[in-house]
Amino acid sequence: MPKSPHEGHRERLRSRILREGLDSMEPHVVLEALLFYAYPRIDTNVLAHDLLNRFGSLSGVLDAPYDLLKEVPGMGEKGAFFLKLFPQVFRMYSVEKAQEERKPELLSFDQVYRQLRPKYIGRDTEVVCLMLLDSQSRLIFCGVINEGDASACAVYVKKVVSIALQYNASFAILSHNHPSGSLLPSSGDLGVTRKVFRALSEIDVTLLDHIILTEKDGFSFANNQIMPELFEPY
Repeated sequence: MPKSPHEGHRERLRSRILREGLDSMEPHVVLEALLFYAYPRIDTNVLAHDLLNRFGSLSGVLDAPYDLLKEVPGMGEKGAFFLKLFPQVFRMYSVEKAQEERKPELLSFDQVYRQLRPKYIGRDTEVVCLMLLDSQSRLIFCGVINEGDASACAVYVKKVVSIALQYNASFAILSHNHPSGSLLPSSGDLGVTRKVFRALSEIDVTLLDHIILTEKDGFSFANNQIMPELFEPY
């Protein structure tokens, strides 16, 4: 079935935005593109112009009260709810970016442990978390990269390397939890540690530690002299 002219217009606009970004776009084009996802089958160009005529600017539209947005012909509850999400998302984004700019230095196991602990609260399955530091030992990434047995590493070793390259990291710390409550590393834990260490070494990133967490405690390979050929204590 051939595509409708309307569908073709949306695809062209999406491609243009991906190619050029939003900075050069007029406000009605930005609104039109946003409303694609609230109204997949109507002409949102007309609706975008009506919103701007009513509220004066893109920021005026996004700051408009929910009840007033609903009153604009063609909007209704769905579109009003969708647009009211954006100021809240912007706020969360701005807060998190400000926090990221104050990157903490992580120079001890206790500091690292305090950063990692929240990632594992309430977990009843095993997950792997990667922490990346810049050349000044400042935190630049901390996130869950795998769910499941930490020793089944073929996929996430590649992910570790990929993320480290994306962030231009200098140092990395690997961690995972043991829902069983045991702090002792398994043979699989030792094997995956060595593989991650070698993979990161190939891109000049130093693996500083592998940390096992349980509900109440944490165990550092480095500080407990596990695999001393790889790790030095903090």
